[in-house]
Amino acid sequence: MVDSALVIPVDLPPSLEHLRQRYDPDAAWLPAHITLLVPFAPADKRAGIAARLDQALAGVVGFTVQVPGVGVFYSPDRAVVYLRLHSPHLMRLIARVHRRFGDYPPYAGRHPVVVPHVTIGRVAPNLAAPVLKATRQALAALPALSLAVTRVEWLIPHPPGRCQRIAQYPLAQVSDQEAVPPVPDQRRKPPAVGTRWP
Repeated sequence: MVDSALVIPVDLPPSLEHLRQRYDPDAAWLPAHITLLVPFAPADKRAGIAARLDQALAGVVGFTVQVPGVGVFYSPDRAVVYLRLHSPHLMRLIARVHRRFGDYPPYAGRHPVVVPHVTIGRVAPNLAAPVLKATRQALAALPALSLAVTRVEWLIPHPPGRCQRIAQYPLAQVSDQEAVPPVPDQRRKPPAVGTRWP
């Protein structure tokens, strides 16, 4: 069990949310989301972490993320079917958070390349094909899909089957200014953010 997670909640169209509720065991208690950082800080460090989060998200304006397709991560005992995402703003926000919280490496350093995504299903590898097909069909039936990024949430799991929102960080309203201002910080190189997950 992770101590906590930093996520971006997103609203999925009903057809995709239906698939998520059917194929993702965590969907009963965890909202559809884009992971920013997991595992994250334990709740007992809230006071110190909250100030760092305020600084990391200062000046970040809400934006949208395009969903160009569907993918799947395979491991020996599990397949994760997910929505592929495209947004330069999202990539910059992830890199920004990773720089600010180098003491919490994403996925505990298990994956050298971080792939932003929205999970639709977690199934046995031999069951991935039909879930992948159903997700592609549902996405193809929709107009070009984009997801609004309006806030960041700090969540902590409480098994079985529930999570607690420790804090919520609304992003500034969309405007003509740059959505995610760059933060020069050379203290520690963040993990790569890309489109592959070995």
